[in-house]
Amino acid sequence: MSWVGRTSVILISLVLIPGCGYTVRSGIRGDIRTINVATFENETFEHGLETNLSSVLTREFILDGTLSVVDMSNADVRLGGKIVEYVLEPYTYGEEESDVQQYRVRVRADVALRREGTGETIWEEKQMEGDVAYYVSGALAQTEDEALEIALYELAKRIVSRTVKGW
Repeated sequence: MSWVGRTSVILISLVLIPGCGYTVRSGIRGDIRTINVATFENETFEHGLETNLSSVLTREFILDGTLSVVDMSNADVRLGGKIVEYVLEPYTYGEEESDVQQYRVRVRADVALRREGTGETIWEEKQMEGDVAYYVSGALAQTEDEALEIALYELAKRIVSRTVKGW
């Protein structure tokens, strides 16, 4: 390829690449760098959901890395809410209706992100959900506790995404 051909390719690349829409910025406001994850209220009869959700959320925010998880006195924003539903229900059956092969675990929460100090609501969403179906027997079998951990992880991923991807 001649120098004219190489120069043309470089110039075309320089014009097209900036217009592709890719950015390394998050949707987070520039003045928000730290978050406090409050312990959610638990309005269900399932003991310990609030502690487990707070732990999973904290871990997911740390893994995401967009915001630093800090105590309330050092936070720009505070994430909190309440767990409003925990459901364990049959999902698939075998040949007989009494032969449940899979169950579904579903956790729903009302979630809000508020600016610390002013209490300004940055975003709020009702009925955010995490769920998973799991087998009760066979090679893919899981316990209800294992499935619950996955459902909480799915809920936490949605909450983290909603928080860091913009409002």
